[in-house]
Amino acid sequence: MPSYSTLDRLYFLSCYQDSDLSIKVFADYNGIHDGSLRRWIKGFLQEGVLGVRRSATNRRYSIDLKVAAVVDYQDNGLSRQEVLHKYNIRSNSQLTDWVIRYNSGKLLAPKGAGKRVRKMGRKVSYDEKIKIVQWALDHDSDYQVTAKEFDVSYNRVYDWVRKYQATGNWEVLKDRRGKKRVPKVTL
Repeated sequence: MPSYSTLDRLYFLSCYQDSDLSIKVFADYNGIHDGSLRRWIKGFLQEGVLGVRRSATNRRYSIDLKVAAVVDYQDNGLSRQEVLHKYNIRSNSQLTDWVIRYNSGKLLAPKGAGKRVRKMGRKVSYDEKIKIVQWALDHDSDYQVTAKEFDVSYNRVYDWVRKYQATGNWEVLKDRRGKKRVPKVTL
């Protein structure tokens, strides 16, 4: 989807005003999404040139404003357009998102709340990998207990044990990242 500068938007608005075409036909003829043209017209009518200008950043709204907008829309009977105009909200979909989040109890929580941050695994030496795999095999391949015992992830223990079991060679546990491959010599 192309991005239009403020001058481009003003040019299209001027051309649309001089034409006798409907918004849909004018937008299709000029390769513009008709929703964008409607948004530009609305912005120009509400705020003049400032309502059409292309913002370098997204507009941020406070939690208080979001809650007030949702309450006015749901409880106080204001129409969607009245709420958008009263609180200077640019997008209809923005209000819809707030209503959904408010009704599910997630509007007051920060948007990133509840996400698990992946913890980086600790560095494990080759000798320690051998020790971990040997311990896991001695304890009936109980990967969960082994992972807790050595403070590494279950997946890492599982991978190391499987690699060793597949080859029977401890060399597969070596970390070869960043090393040149040694070509196999066949006689």
